[in-house]
Amino acid sequence: EKNATTAAAKKALEKAFSEWEERNAEALRIISFTVIDRLQGPILYGKTAKGAWEELQKVHAPKDRQRKYSLLRSLYRLDMQPGSSLRDHEQRFDVLVQSLEAIGKTIEPDELIILYMNSLPVETFGNWIQTQLGFIDNMSITDFKGRVREEARRLNLVGMGQGLGVEDADTV
Repeated sequence: EKNATTAAAKKALEKAFSEWEERNAEALRIISFTVIDRLQGPILYGKTAKGAWEELQKVHAPKDRQRKYSLLRSLYRLDMQPGSSLRDHEQRFDVLVQSLEAIGKTIEPDELIILYMNSLPVETFGNWIQTQLGFIDNMSITDFKGRVREEARRLNLVGMGQGLGVEDADTV
């Protein structure tokens, strides 16, 4: 009876290992297919999907102080570029915030709103931003960005939204 239990356990273990190997191979294929050719090098050093992912992280998204400094500096110095759309600016902001979160740096919602406010063109949004300061206490960054888009649409309707990339209500 003990041999039967051991044989059954061994068979179950072999089946589980075989299934894991299949899932691991599939994950490695997905990683390989989604990474462009010139960045494939680190994937080859990872023997498993987890190993490949960790190698990619070491090379392309390190979690060291230099990366944190660089991301924070970029976020704090972010300004909406002349001629860029509000949508493009919002995406740049979101990428920086998400990159910081990926390395363990979370910024409080009210601070995110203030950083986003500060990145908008003062000549276009300056007065409006002053009126919003009293409302940001319990607001999410998503809600605030929605308000900014509404203001951009309003500015566009009155002919003051040039350079925001807002042509109509559906653009922003």
